Amino acid sequence: MSRALQPIRITRTIAYAFSGWTACAAVMDLGMAITTLPNALLIHAAAAPLIFGIVTATYYRKPGYSPFHTAIVFTCFVIVTDFCW
Repeated sequence: MSRALQPIRITRTIAYAFSGWTACAAVMDLGMAITTLPNALLIHAAAAPLIFGIVTATYYRKPGYSPFHTAIVFTCFVIVTDFCW
């Protein structure tokens, strides 16, 4: 089995993707509660790269993970959860 597709690696990657998505959802919910939708979207657009930057920096403290596969999993996870949630 490929190192990138080992179940423990996929599980860990999805867990980090979920934590980033949850933080982004919290920012969006808070923004919508205290301001207008356009302002909340601007805040979310600014916060999302920062949030996922922190998540990614934490994720890569353990060596051996492919940045390409991680980016694919993070992106697909956010797309699926945003459209299906």
